[in-house]
Amino acid sequence: MNIALGFDKNFSKYAAVTIQSIICNNKLPITFYLMIDNSVSLFDKLYLQYMIKKSKNKVKIFNMSDTFKNAFSGSWSKAMYYPILLSNICNEDRILFLDSDTLITGELQSFYNLDFEDNYCIAVNDYGMKSWIKSKHKILLSNNEESTIDKYFEDIRKWNNLDMERYFNSGMLLLNLNKIRQNNAQEEMLNILKNNILACPDQDCFNICFHNSVKIVSMKYNFMVVNKDIYQNLQDKDKSQYDTFLTNATPLIIHFLTKPWLGCINDIPYADLYYKYKDKTIYKYKMDKATFRSIIRLKISTKEIYLYLFNKKIFSIRLKIK
Repeated sequence: MNIALGFDKNFSKYAAVTIQSIICNNKLPITFYLMIDNSVSLFDKLYLQYMIKKSKNKVKIFNMSDTFKNAFSGSWSKAMYYPILLSNICNEDRILFLDSDTLITGELQSFYNLDFEDNYCIAVNDYGMKSWIKSKHKILLSNNEESTIDKYFEDIRKWNNLDMERYFNSGMLLLNLNKIRQNNAQEEMLNILKNNILACPDQDCFNICFHNSVKIVSMKYNFMVVNKDIYQNLQDKDKSQYDTFLTNATPLIIHFLTKPWLGCINDIPYADLYYKYKDKTIYKYKMDKATFRSIIRLKISTKEIYLYLFNKKIFSIRLKIK
């Protein structure tokens, strides 16, 4: 399997939890594609590599710092745009992209191998966005003007209720890289980004480009944990399905739109499960200087420089002595 994540320094430790949940529940060989920028610390980068390689999986790291420099980001990170470039980054026929605030609860292979049916991607309808439309939620558009989200979709996108049933969340995308490359869809998305007024820029790029070529699947594969205000405005069918997963079933992919690290654990569905996986990572510790030094250590001798993580040598650099 090929699995991609894109993040900056603010989400490094949350990406580690996502990766840990994948490793714990999936035994098949996985190649992780990590798209990061220069803000990600050397410690975080080395630790993520260590986690993945220790689990006998592969990791490829891509520095995306020179991409999307002038793109609108609003209150989000420029890292949101990185999956647009996955058809160039990964040479395989498919890849699963996950946001770094997701949690995997089981085996992914059967989902990963679903038939694309000649679609660009497999994704889940963004039921939270439909709730925003109902509540007339205000949002800053990419032209730096404020609008209600319902007006954006009605006046700018010209999309009706039926169109919104096909509008998908980009926090989980199973991408048909062959079809994207064959139809030059990456270039089309970059042009959409450049020439359109957008509300959720990365997500809207995917939705505009893939609108007539997306396979919508159950929220089981991108269960978006929403706050009480969004929940109250869910459509009846979405609320019914949401409640079913809260009471009778565990989703395969949980997406924390409401962050467990920002709220009360008792008020956020599956927050206890999130912390179960977080406690399997280094980030269960508070990273004061003493803890940091006990975890990562640099040793310098007359001939070599050694880097240790948890007292295990990660790599060494041999010095040339004249």
